[in-house]
Amino acid sequence: MPRKIPPHMPLGGSGEPSGWNGGNDKMTVLLTYKAVPGHPDQIQFLFDVSANFPYREPAGDLQFEIQRDCTVIFELDKKLNSRWSKQYYFITGKRGYRHLYGDVSYIDDLKFSVKAKLNTGGGPADRQSFNLNIDYGQVEDAQGNWSYVPITIDPDVGNPRPPGDRIEITGSIVIPLVGTVDE
Repeated sequence: MPRKIPPHMPLGGSGEPSGWNGGNDKMTVLLTYKAVPGHPDQIQFLFDVSANFPYREPAGDLQFEIQRDCTVIFELDKKLNSRWSKQYYFITGKRGYRHLYGDVSYIDDLKFSVKAKLNTGGGPADRQSFNLNIDYGQVEDAQGNWSYVPITIDPDVGNPRPPGDRIEITGSIVIPLVGTVDE
């Protein structure tokens, strides 16, 4: 039986999340990839996370944690030949977590920011609170135009997931490629 996909809704608007106090704290989440060993026609997405505050890195390829109120800057690695979705919201909320994220600001095709509020009432199961939507570049024609395929990425986002309660998930998203992948 097919699994029902939860509804994807836009995040909170300007001025949200309410009570946000992120100040100058910023976190950058770079979506990049690596080749799948032994499978040159596949890649595996991963996040490279950095912050201007002390940040504890969780284990896993598509995981990061909201560890304090901050502005999160999502960036696509240029080597992906992709862009944030032109067809769908580039970030969508799920379940009752939309109020923790808001004030989405488009920067360019490769970068946008969102305010994130630490879920002080959360627990170890509080993760996967949003999806990221990209247009994945597949083929470049003779004129230099790319053909795009929409992809939704469902990262494991802890908000919060205390260190003692972290679930060590090492699963990944693997997709077939058209063309070649740089190693």
